Amino acid sequence: MAINERDRYRLFEAAEQHLGSDAAETLMELLPPVGWADVAVKRDLDQMELLLRSDLDQTRIELKSEIHAVRLELKSDIQELRSELKSEIQQVSVGMKSEIGGFRAEMYHELSQVHQELGRVHQRIADQTRTLVLTMMTMQLATIGATAAIVARFA
Repeated sequence: MAINERDRYRLFEAAEQHLGSDAAETLMELLPPVGWADVAVKRDLDQMELLLRSDLDQTRIELKSEIHAVRLELKSDIQELRSELKSEIQQVSVGMKSEIGGFRAEMYHELSQVHQELGRVHQRIADQTRTLVLTMMTMQLATIGATAAIVARFA
């Protein structure tokens, strides 16, 4: 039998006539607002606790599984990035070695040209020095000859 609000009100009125207004209100407050079939008992709460624990355990298992999957994916991504980075560093290293080799070859070529130019400058200086020395010797000989001629003329 389902109890509705009209039935509850009639019970209140009957209790009020026999017990008085305060006692009738106290009685109505002690009764559940719905039928006794709708009131939870300890057994119902225990069952609810078991269901909640089961749900929590299942959620925990699923969460651990998802975390594990994310961890594996992150490890894979990190390994892939590490591999890509090593490859790029290797490429940069090869490029740098090639650039340095090219620069070194240019420097050797430039240095060789500087050495050649210094050799030509050295040769020109040597030629000019020889010419200067021969010219000075010729002038000295001419001076000695002129001095000997003057001395011979006056002697």
